[in-house]
Amino acid sequence: MMIRCKHAYGINYQDWQSNKVEASQRKFDHDAFYKKVRTATLPGPAKELHQAVVKLFVDSLVQDKRQSNKFKPISLFSKWLPSQDSYLNRTTSLFDDVATQIYHMDHDTVQRRPLLHARNYLRKAYISPLRKYAKIVERLMSEKKWQEITYPKVPSVCMTRNATNFKKHDEGRYLAYLKGAAAGETKINVSALKPHEICFPSHKQAKALPPDLANAQWEAYVAKMQKSGVLNNAVAISDVSGSMRGEPMNVSISLGLLVASLAQPPWKDHLITFSADPQYHLIQGSNLAQKLRNIARMNWGYNTNFDGVFNLILTTATHYSLKEEDMPKTLFVFSDMQFDEANGGYMPTTAFERIKKKYADAGYEMPQIVFWNLRDSSGVPVTITDEGTALIGGFSGNLLKIFLEGADFEKDWEMVKHTPKMTPVDTMRKAIDHERFNVLRVVD
Repeated sequence: MMIRCKHAYGINYQDWQSNKVEASQRKFDHDAFYKKVRTATLPGPAKELHQAVVKLFVDSLVQDKRQSNKFKPISLFSKWLPSQDSYLNRTTSLFDDVATQIYHMDHDTVQRRPLLHARNYLRKAYISPLRKYAKIVERLMSEKKWQEITYPKVPSVCMTRNATNFKKHDEGRYLAYLKGAAAGETKINVSALKPHEICFPSHKQAKALPPDLANAQWEAYVAKMQKSGVLNNAVAISDVSGSMRGEPMNVSISLGLLVASLAQPPWKDHLITFSADPQYHLIQGSNLAQKLRNIARMNWGYNTNFDGVFNLILTTATHYSLKEEDMPKTLFVFSDMQFDEANGGYMPTTAFERIKKKYADAGYEMPQIVFWNLRDSSGVPVTITDEGTALIGGFSGNLLKIFLEGADFEKDWEMVKHTPKMTPVDTMRKAIDHERFNVLRVVD
């Protein structure tokens, strides 16, 4: 027997439900129509880019489904495709366009509401099974399958964001994993993390992250960079003066510690800070936190004496009678580019030219100097044509390897050729002339 009930306002419940479904379907048709209009009216280059992204997802998802049927490894395209109800899909219709193409590839018939059927088909036939097959961490977490999480395969950002959850729900396995990672017995991913993100996580994360996680991530990061060997003859000049407050200070300390950790004696574990009286400082500490505190407490002033820093390097070299091969081939200057003028007043030459002459007078070959601008400031110590220099900004640790012996952008950042006379313009060209950018065009 069917029971008919009344809504509070006297409306028949079944009629109310029917009207609700119809309203939802009308909204669906309305949104789908305007998404189609937006996509169809995109400018030519934007439309081509959108279609290329859709094709990339379609081809990859189809390939992943074939691979999963053969129990072979698959990509993470199923993870990164925006969900149906996400803001990105509402604004770009990426999920809808991928769903439509895949549905038409697998079906000959056309349904009354093709987009609705295409969405359901993509989700049930591709996204859900592929995410399950790939053991996406977020999926396992939502299903409370903590014991099935393979920690060595957890991406670096996911590991940092969910450290609290791992410790709360799977403390024994998680802490044992961190202990093994710190000892180098198991793998920990750091590819997506930058040095300062490991050393100085956000205030919210810092309270929750286990100390062993940061130590393990830092050791893995250093080991990863050490494989190339390109930083063996480099020294870092970390500016921690008053003008570096905030994130630039954190980045200066982090990148300085990275270069010092990778350098060979007598430069290993040494940093130079900018001040009126620059100091050559030995980094001390048994773990990451202690080393960071040690660097932060180095003597520094409220100005940056550029000449004094390089005088200190030359004094150290002559004191130990270092050979040319023992000298640093690259000097990284992590600062905000607010350099003092030597002796004050007007300078007929740039700061770089003065240092170049001092190196030549001491009998050493001028190393390449990388001026890494950690803040948006206007002080530039070299001109665009000064040879043996590079002007860069950003925080990527892997980017460091580009400026040693003229390394090009290649997979794993391998060194492929030697160009010792690099200028700031050459550095820029290396970044934008890579083949990966060949498909891009400037549209006026």
